[in-house]
Formats: sequence, C-alpha cells, structure tokens
Amino acid sequence: MNMKPQSLQAHGKNKPFARQAKVVVRAGGQTRELVVDLNTGLITSDHVYAGHGYPPLTFKELYQAIQLTKWYPSFKDSLVRRGLNSSEISCLPLTVGWFGELVTRRAVRISCFNRDGITNIYARPINGITILFDLESMRVARYLDRYLD
Repeated sequence: MNMKPQSLQAHGKNKPFARQAKVVVRAGGQTRELVVDLNTGLITSDHVYAGHGYPPLTFKELYQAIQLTKWYPSFKDSLVRRGLNSSEISCLPLTVGWFGELVTRRAVRISCFNRDGITNIYARPINGITILFDLESMRVARYLDRYLD
C-alpha cells in the first residue's frame, strides 16, 4: 500500500512546491496588495486596493499615537489645568469604526484615564477631552477640551 499523499506523487520528487505569501502594505497613502513568490523572493502580483476599509493597525502606529498625544501641548495644558500628574495618565487608541461613509484617512480616537492610586485604569476616564489622531500624518488631527475651551 502506497502511503504518499497524492499531491506529492503528482508533483514529482525533487521539484519544490510553489510557495506564495499575500502581503498587505500601507505606504504613500495607499494600500497595496502584493503576492510574493517565497521560492524566488520576487513579487508576482502588485495592485492598489481601492475597496472599503484599511489594513490592520500595527503596534508601532498605536504606540506612536499614544506617545505623540501625551506630548501634544494642548493635552499637557489640559492636564495641568485639571491638576493631574502626566506620569499617572494612561491613554488608549480606539478605532473610530466604519459605518458605510466615505472615509479618507486612517484615524483613531485617543481615550485617556487617570490611574492615580488605582489598579483599574478604566475607573477614572478624563472626561471632556476628545482627541482624534490621524495615523497617515502621525499627528493630532482634532483636539477638543469641552470643560476648558
């Protein structure tokens, strides 16, 4: 009885299998979908994605969004006016969602919390501050402090 899988028999003994990987790249304001031949290292397909949505957010993007927000002058002023210590503030980037509208940029909403003396950071949100961060330009796109403006 022959126990070799049929695909190996049909393929041939010393022939390498075709291996490919789909790669989604975000650069220059465009999303590109590439197919890379892993045997040769060559790109076999490259096209610009024009459909709805964007590729997943990366940890690096989210981390930079948090750090740049914490150094944003208006945000620092808002913390000082509230008497909050910036070393006790945690910020989280949250996706803004997509509801069928034409969206022209990748953005996250930054929510910040005061963790002074507590372990659950969600217990003390800093109310009244709205921060929209543009991931394409890596800058705060909109900042609003309802209590102090």
